Amino acid sequence: MFNAILVLAGYAQVATYPPNIKYVDYFTKFQSEARESNAGLWSIVSAEAVEETETKFVGSTASGKYHFPDCRWAKRISVRNLIEFNSAEEAKNAGYEACKACSPP
Repeated sequence: MFNAILVLAGYAQVATYPPNIKYVDYFTKFQSEARESNAGLWSIVSAEAVEETETKFVGSTASGKYHFPDCRWAKRISVRNLIEFNSAEEAKNAGYEACKACSPP
């Protein structure tokens, strides 16, 4: 049953809609197993992992400048010209200049 596979893999939660409760015990058991094994929706992501993947700077391939993501000029960069950097050093090594409005390092 596809619904059971989804719940067991952690990609769905148990929801009951009477009178359709024939398999609720199975689904509840599968959901518990998924939670215990940190599968799918129940996976645990540490704050450190989120911080490591967070973009620190954005650049525009059209202008050759890099910005803080919340800079007013960064918000105007079109998706096709957007490039992401994890550090100012990475942006500089790629040949990008710092924005004069938001003054990244």
